[in-house]
Amino acid sequence: MCEDPTSVVSSVSYDTKTNSYSGFSPQLVNGLPIINQFQTNNYNELQQWFEDFDKSTLINANLVEPLLTNNSSSIHSRPYIISAYETNNKYIGIDVLRKWIYMYNECKKRNIIVVGFASDCEACYLKAMQISLGFFTHTSNIDLLRKNKNLFQINIPPTWTLFYENKANVSLHARWDPSYCKD
Repeated sequence: MCEDPTSVVSSVSYDTKTNSYSGFSPQLVNGLPIINQFQTNNYNELQQWFEDFDKSTLINANLVEPLLTNNSSSIHSRPYIISAYETNNKYIGIDVLRKWIYMYNECKKRNIIVVGFASDCEACYLKAMQISLGFFTHTSNIDLLRKNKNLFQINIPPTWTLFYENKANVSLHARWDPSYCKD
Protein backbone atom coordinates (compact mmCIF):
# COMPACT_ATOMS: atom_id res chain seq x y z
CA MET A 1 0.00 0.00 0.00
CA CYS A 2 1.12 3.54 -0.59
CA GLU A 3 -0.20 7.00 -0.03
CA ASP A 4 0.62 10.51 -1.00
CA PRO A 5 -1.16 13.87 -0.96
CA THR A 6 -1.40 16.04 -4.05
CA SER A 7 -2.36 19.71 -4.33
CA VAL A 8 -5.83 20.81 -5.35
CA VAL A 9 -7.54 24.13 -5.83
CA SER A 10 -9.38 24.94 -2.60
CA SER A 11 -13.12 25.24 -3.04
CA VAL A 12 -16.26 24.22 -1.19
CA SER A 13 -19.10 22.49 -3.01
CA TYR A 14 -22.41 20.89 -2.10
CA ASP A 15 -23.25 17.24 -2.80
CA THR A 16 -27.00 16.70 -3.17
CA LYS A 17 -26.74 12.90 -2.83
CA THR A 18 -25.18 13.03 0.64
CA ASN A 19 -26.54 16.44 1.68
CA SER A 20 -23.01 17.42 2.65
CA TYR A 21 -20.36 19.96 1.78
CA SER A 22 -16.93 18.99 0.54
CA GLY A 23 -13.86 21.15 0.45
CA PHE A 24 -13.32 21.54 4.19
CA SER A 25 -10.61 19.50 5.91
CA PRO A 26 -12.35 16.78 7.93
CA GLN A 27 -11.24 15.95 11.44
CA LEU A 28 -9.43 12.66 11.98
CA VAL A 29 -10.53 10.00 14.43
CA ASN A 30 -7.90 7.28 14.92
CA GLY A 31 -6.19 8.56 11.79
CA LEU A 32 -9.31 8.30 9.63
CA PRO A 33 -11.33 11.24 8.31
CA ILE A 34 -14.89 11.62 9.53
CA ILE A 35 -17.16 10.79 6.60
CA ASN A 36 -19.87 13.33 5.72
CA GLN A 37 -18.82 15.49 8.65
CA PHE A 38 -20.11 18.63 6.99
CA GLN A 39 -23.86 18.03 6.72
CA THR A 40 -26.26 20.84 7.54
CA ASN A 41 -29.45 22.58 6.52
CA ASN A 42 -28.53 25.62 8.57
CA TYR A 43 -26.95 28.61 6.84
CA ASN A 44 -25.45 29.93 10.10
CA GLU A 45 -23.70 26.61 10.71
CA LEU A 46 -22.30 26.65 7.17
CA GLN A 47 -21.09 30.21 7.71
CA GLN A 48 -19.42 29.13 10.97
CA TRP A 49 -17.59 26.33 9.17
CA PHE A 50 -15.99 28.86 6.84
CA GLU A 51 -14.63 30.60 9.93
CA ASP A 52 -13.68 27.53 11.98
CA PHE A 53 -12.38 24.97 9.47
CA ASP A 54 -9.55 25.09 6.96
CA LYS A 55 -10.41 24.52 3.35
CA SER A 56 -8.65 21.49 1.95
CA THR A 57 -5.52 22.19 -0.03
CA LEU A 58 -4.69 18.55 -0.74
CA ILE A 59 -6.25 15.24 -1.69
CA ASN A 60 -4.66 12.29 0.10
CA ALA A 61 -4.85 9.11 -1.97
CA ASN A 62 -4.26 5.58 -0.65
CA LEU A 63 -3.38 3.01 -3.29
CA VAL A 64 -2.79 -0.71 -3.25
CA GLU A 65 -0.86 -2.83 -5.72
CA PRO A 66 -1.33 -6.60 -5.63
CA LEU A 67 1.83 -8.65 -5.95
CA LEU A 68 2.21 -11.02 -8.86
CA THR A 69 2.00 -14.73 -8.15
CA ASN A 70 2.40 -17.74 -10.41
CA ASN A 71 -1.39 -17.76 -10.87
CA SER A 72 -1.84 -14.06 -11.66
CA SER A 73 -1.03 -11.87 -14.61
CA SER A 74 0.32 -8.35 -14.90
CA ILE A 75 -3.25 -7.19 -15.59
CA HIS A 76 -4.20 -8.20 -12.04
CA SER A 77 -1.23 -6.38 -10.54
CA ARG A 78 -2.20 -2.85 -11.47
CA PRO A 79 -2.43 -0.36 -8.59
CA TYR A 80 -5.82 1.05 -7.70
CA ILE A 81 -7.15 3.66 -5.29
CA ILE A 82 -8.76 2.29 -2.14
CA SER A 83 -9.48 5.67 -0.56
CA ALA A 84 -9.06 9.37 -1.13
CA TYR A 85 -10.01 12.28 1.06
CA GLU A 86 -9.47 16.00 1.39
CA THR A 87 -6.92 17.27 3.88
CA ASN A 88 -4.94 20.27 5.00
CA ASN A 89 -1.97 18.02 5.90
CA LYS A 90 -2.17 19.03 9.58
CA TYR A 91 -1.78 15.61 11.10
CA ILE A 92 1.00 13.83 12.91
CA GLY A 93 2.81 10.51 12.65
CA ILE A 94 0.56 8.73 15.13
CA ASP A 95 -2.47 9.63 12.95
CA VAL A 96 -0.76 8.00 9.98
CA LEU A 97 0.20 4.94 12.03
CA ARG A 98 -3.36 4.52 13.36
CA LYS A 99 -4.70 4.70 9.81
CA TRP A 100 -2.17 2.11 8.63
CA ILE A 101 -3.08 -0.20 11.52
CA TYR A 102 -6.77 0.18 10.67
CA MET A 103 -6.13 -0.57 6.98
CA TYR A 104 -3.92 -3.53 7.88
CA ASN A 105 -6.56 -5.00 10.23
CA GLU A 106 -9.37 -4.52 7.68
CA CYS A 107 -7.31 -6.31 5.04
CA LYS A 108 -6.44 -9.09 7.48
CA LYS A 109 -10.19 -9.64 8.15
CA ARG A 110 -10.56 -10.28 4.42
CA ASN A 111 -7.54 -12.62 4.22
CA ILE A 112 -5.47 -10.01 2.40
CA ILE A 113 -1.83 -9.89 3.46
CA VAL A 114 -0.35 -6.41 3.51
CA VAL A 115 3.37 -6.61 2.83
CA GLY A 116 4.11 -2.95 3.50
CA PHE A 117 3.30 0.72 3.32
CA ALA A 118 5.17 3.31 1.29
CA SER A 119 5.17 7.07 1.08
CA ASP A 120 7.45 10.03 0.60
CA CYS A 121 9.60 11.78 3.19
CA GLU A 122 7.08 14.03 4.88
CA ALA A 123 7.77 14.12 8.61
CA CYS A 124 4.46 12.56 9.67
CA TYR A 125 5.02 9.55 7.39
CA LEU A 126 8.64 9.14 8.49
CA LYS A 127 7.57 9.14 12.13
CA ALA A 128 4.93 6.47 11.45
CA MET A 129 7.53 4.38 9.59
CA GLN A 130 10.05 4.88 12.38
CA ILE A 131 7.58 3.65 15.03
CA SER A 132 6.33 0.72 12.95
CA LEU A 133 9.88 -0.46 12.21
CA GLY A 134 11.24 0.09 15.70
CA PHE A 135 13.98 2.11 13.99
CA PHE A 136 15.72 4.29 16.64
CA THR A 137 12.48 4.55 18.60
CA HIS A 138 10.15 2.64 20.85
CA THR A 139 6.83 3.61 22.34
CA SER A 140 5.48 1.98 25.46
CA ASN A 141 1.86 1.86 24.25
CA ILE A 142 2.45 0.75 20.64
CA ASP A 143 4.72 -2.27 20.25
CA LEU A 144 4.40 -3.88 16.85
CA LEU A 145 7.60 -5.93 17.00
CA ARG A 146 7.49 -7.95 20.25
CA LYS A 147 4.99 -10.68 21.13
CA ASN A 148 3.30 -10.24 17.77
CA LYS A 149 1.82 -13.31 16.08
CA ASN A 150 1.87 -11.59 12.67
CA LEU A 151 5.65 -11.40 12.29
CA PHE A 152 7.02 -12.76 9.05
CA GLN A 153 10.49 -13.47 7.74
CA ILE A 154 11.80 -11.58 4.75
CA ASN A 155 15.13 -11.79 2.98
CA ILE A 156 16.14 -8.43 1.56
CA PRO A 157 18.38 -8.73 -1.52
CA PRO A 158 21.81 -7.22 -0.75
CA THR A 159 21.38 -4.85 -3.71
CA TRP A 160 18.52 -3.06 -1.90
CA THR A 161 20.85 -0.79 0.04
CA LEU A 162 18.36 2.07 0.44
CA PHE A 163 15.86 0.05 2.42
CA TYR A 164 15.88 -0.71 6.12
CA GLU A 165 13.87 -3.65 7.33
CA ASN A 166 14.25 -6.17 10.12
CA LYS A 167 14.67 -9.78 9.03
CA ALA A 168 11.75 -10.70 11.26
CA ASN A 169 9.20 -8.01 10.76
CA VAL A 170 5.59 -7.29 11.33
CA SER A 171 3.27 -7.19 8.34
CA LEU A 172 2.87 -3.52 9.11
CA HIS A 173 6.19 -2.19 7.86
CA ALA A 174 7.14 0.72 5.71
CA ARG A 175 9.55 1.88 3.05
CA TRP A 176 10.40 5.35 1.98
CA ASP A 177 11.51 6.49 -1.41
CA PRO A 178 14.38 8.99 -1.15
CA SER A 179 13.65 10.30 -4.65
CA TYR A 180 10.62 12.11 -3.18
CA CYS A 181 12.58 13.80 -0.39
CA LYS A 182 13.15 17.49 -0.71
CA ASP A 183 16.12 19.25 0.91
